[in-house]
Amino acid sequence: MDKPNKKELENRRRIRAYSILAKGVTPKILKSKTYQIPSQSNPDTKYTITNHRLWECDCPDFKERHLKCKHIQAVELWIKLKNRLDTNTIELENELVKQEIKCESCGSFNIVKNGNRKTTDGIRQRYKCKDCDYRFTWDVIKHRKVSGKMVALTIDLYFKGLSLRKIADTIYQFYEIKIHHETIRRWITTFMGKMNDYVSNMKIEHSNIWVVDEQKVKTKKDKWVWVWNVMDKETRFLIAN
Repeated sequence: MDKPNKKELENRRRIRAYSILAKGVTPKILKSKTYQIPSQSNPDTKYTITNHRLWECDCPDFKERHLKCKHIQAVELWIKLKNRLDTNTIELENELVKQEIKCESCGSFNIVKNGNRKTTDGIRQRYKCKDCDYRFTWDVIKHRKVSGKMVALTIDLYFKGLSLRKIADTIYQFYEIKIHHETIRRWITTFMGKMNDYVSNMKIEHSNIWVVDEQKVKTKKDKWVWVWNVMDKETRFLIAN
């Protein structure tokens, strides 16, 4: 059998890099242009990746071949995803500004931008009502350490299969915001309850084909129970469970 060429080896490493991030592993930033990522075979082993002039890794694969290993490619991919998230966040904030934001005090739409406010979640736009002089920062979710989009992101990561601790670590790695995993659990409980209340009053618009899926689950009392889910094939709306 012929030995794989340089391009084939690079493609294999790229696939392994995707698998690293798909398992919820995120690189740890040690300092500027220096990262750390655990070994897939032994999580206790940590590899250090640097990018001062050229990418380097202290794993055996890089030391032997001096080619971009899966750890370097995982960090490169992670940086690209992080930059894309930051860009999407800016676009979302610009889109919200275009909407008609009303004064939280008097309900007037006669408002103007009034500087910025620095919070633990970052810089937020501040507004001033020209009718009552009330100043406020706009967000769909109030009285939380982070913004509404951050709460939505944590819930999205939860339903994609990440544990509460991995979600907290991901938020810290991407946004440098420390959130306790129990806080995330409370967000999920609170807002999923609100979502269920909202959805229960909606009129279901479904197609003529429903998909039924069953799952057998063993409980702590050594009893088997059946979980049934009914989903609309076209809209993927969960009709009943």
